[in-house]
Amino acid sequence: MTGPAIVVRADDPLPPYEQIRRQIAGVIASGGLQPGDRLPPLRQLARDLDVAVGTVGRAYRDLEAQGWVESRRGRGTHVLTPPTATV
Repeated sequence: MTGPAIVVRADDPLPPYEQIRRQIAGVIASGGLQPGDRLPPLRQLARDLDVAVGTVGRAYRDLEAQGWVESRRGRGTHVLTPPTATV
């Protein structure tokens, strides 16, 4: 994944999945990730951030529900054209 590194902070009052979701949405909104770019696989990002796979999965599902990304089994998660909603 290009753009700024995603960081999960233990002292942040937001749950880790929400920190991840907001940061990825922010990178997409700022143009750091372009439509068609692939996000890291769930397990890889979870390992990189030292969080549970389910935590990253929740962030990806929320991003998909909000129209930021599209996930396809066996093909990964890809960035869509950013929605007009706020990050």
